[in-house]
Amino acid sequence: MAKFRIPANVALLSSAPLSLFFVTFALAYPGRANSPFSAFPVRSSFVAYAGSPGVPHSLSSAAKGNLPITELSEEEAVLHALNRLGYGPRPGDIERVRKMGLQNWIDLQLHPERIDDSALAARLQDYPSLRMSMAKLVEDYPTPEMAAKRLHVPVEEYRKQLAELAKLPPGQRGAADKQPQRIAEELQMAKLARAIYSERQLEERLVDFWFNHFNVFVYKDNERYLLSSYERDVLRPRALGKFGELLTATAESPAMLRYLDNWLSADPRAFERQKHMPRVPPRYRVAKPPVPLGGKRGLNENYGRELLELHTLGVDGGYTQQDVIAVARCFTGWTLRTPNENAEFYFDDRIHDPDKKDPRRRNPRRRRSAEAPGSPPQHRAVYLHEARAPVCLRRAARGARGAHG
Repeated sequence: MAKFRIPANVALLSSAPLSLFFVTFALAYPGRANSPFSAFPVRSSFVAYAGSPGVPHSLSSAAKGNLPITELSEEEAVLHALNRLGYGPRPGDIERVRKMGLQNWIDLQLHPERIDDSALAARLQDYPSLRMSMAKLVEDYPTPEMAAKRLHVPVEEYRKQLAELAKLPPGQRGAADKQPQRIAEELQMAKLARAIYSERQLEERLVDFWFNHFNVFVYKDNERYLLSSYERDVLRPRALGKFGELLTATAESPAMLRYLDNWLSADPRAFERQKHMPRVPPRYRVAKPPVPLGGKRGLNENYGRELLELHTLGVDGGYTQQDVIAVARCFTGWTLRTPNENAEFYFDDRIHDPDKKDPRRRNPRRRRSAEAPGSPPQHRAVYLHEARAPVCLRRAARGARGAHG
């Protein structure tokens, strides 16, 4: 039975910030006994909380506020919220939340910018890669092949040098301590530090939740150089925002474009069209030259399928293979400028499929939309259509519940 009552108008959450949606479902369902989040929260591993002796305090109206709590005592409600909206209580957290009132604590968590987290920021200074751009990461954490090329030595000889450096004590290893895997290691250590020490517990839970939902693979191509900015610049600023905005930002992110190869997806007819394009005189060319077209290639369905199957509707969301193809065609031309140096999103209308597309529209009387040239077409319509679908909301609700057991 639910410990918190779900509001009857929960469907309205489709246009509400993600944080409200997450809080509603996280609080409404008790965790399973075998859930690592409910049975052994990260921060609770540092403190044993057995509750107050004697009869637990009933939840006063002042502490409860407007929260839809039905059957929990004050101690149970606070502990429940700390476990579900954060990583569990640290010493003193339960009493602190009781004094300020549970609703006040939740309201504050919904506005992390009001919370002083300077103590955590000081700890994160130990992980410099978190703050670096892709270009800086490539410079400071090169692969052996990159480093050997810079030093004009064979790769095998450079690997032998690294092996010798690795034998030295920590702090004296030089290049051996600045290999690409260090980027992922610092992200992992920072994630644990945030879970334990951050005062912005809800924000950390949501960043972790959406990183898992919009997952990328660290060992795909040069993905490790894109992970820091993916969390820092794409997920974290939008974790408590609106789903459609987060969906768009992940699609345009170099990490997602690279992971699912959408940066290579092109209209197969585009290369033939370019042969018949009139040549532009030099004096009329734009100051920033377009990205080279590269070798001839075709439509890649990876992102279109991932968008429907994992990011929005789910595998049972009612779409067809033709819908996957139509969505993939909508996102042709979404590519990267300087993909191996300081990758940035770039829409190349030369390789975009300009024809009409109508994914997941079943009504033949509905007017089919044309596209405006020169901008990323139809993607916003696709996102609005899928992000507001009831099946997408149900799937997100299951995800919020699953994240907490």
